[in-house]
Amino acid sequence: MKNKIKTIIFSKNRSSQLSTLIDSLDKNSTIFNDIYILYQFTNDEYKKGYDKLKRQIYENISKNKSIYFYEESEEGFKSNLNELLELNREKYDHICFMVDDQIMYQRLEHEDEIFDLINDDTFCFSLRLGDNVIYRHLTDSYYDCPLYDIVGTNFIKWNWINPYDEKSDFSYPLSLDGHIFKYEDILKIIKLLNYNNPNTLEASLQSQLNFPKRYIVSYKHSKMVNLPINRVNDVFNNRFGTKVNISEKELNDKFLKGEIIDYKSMDYSKVNSCHVELPVLFKKQKDYK
Repeated sequence: MKNKIKTIIFSKNRSSQLSTLIDSLDKNSTIFNDIYILYQFTNDEYKKGYDKLKRQIYENISKNKSIYFYEESEEGFKSNLNELLELNREKYDHICFMVDDQIMYQRLEHEDEIFDLINDDTFCFSLRLGDNVIYRHLTDSYYDCPLYDIVGTNFIKWNWINPYDEKSDFSYPLSLDGHIFKYEDILKIIKLLNYNNPNTLEASLQSQLNFPKRYIVSYKHSKMVNLPINRVNDVFNNRFGTKVNISEKELNDKFLKGEIIDYKSMDYSKVNSCHVELPVLFKKQKDYK
């Protein structure tokens, strides 16, 4: 029997936030059991952060999870990602991409239904969308939630192309921030693209929107959120840190000293976007359960 899903997480210099994401997946879901992390660091201090995370991860993560770390090599991001996509490909029928500044802030319910909802007319399942999402952090603008149908137990389904709204996250099916795809569907598209890092990959994906599946499904309320409190990419001038600004260096220093993000105590009641600059709380790692 196939494992349902392969999860690939992209990370750069953010072992602290990656640790938070992995723990939130462990605590709030049961389907993300095979996790492949493609990571890079720019100095020895960030390397120490990842080394610490690797040592500690097996002490705090459920035994049924397999987590694999792959440092980006000289062959480059595209070559490394292609290797990961082909690795154990026969085991999986679905794939999900994530980035290290995300948190799964609510428990997933009725998870077994997710895979059946990605079908002949539905391209992906989004963990970051829901009818609470009405604001786009990137452009500092609001938009309307599209008309949707209730499907399954408590999910919503909408047509991402009709009407198409380039300012709305609901018209953005090819996100790398917590969208689940049929493995073969997304593999066919990625093979056509030129890219050299996660940002250019996602940008290139947006040029491939001419596919027949016109629907996206999500929970009625979003389950994942990005924290744009710093920026590690040097390709796009993405908006970050307008209200909460904590550099990757500060987070790494805290992580190496035993301070971790206390994501369970943070307030998610006002999440209205895929990207929210939430006030970040910390706690000593020895107190972490």
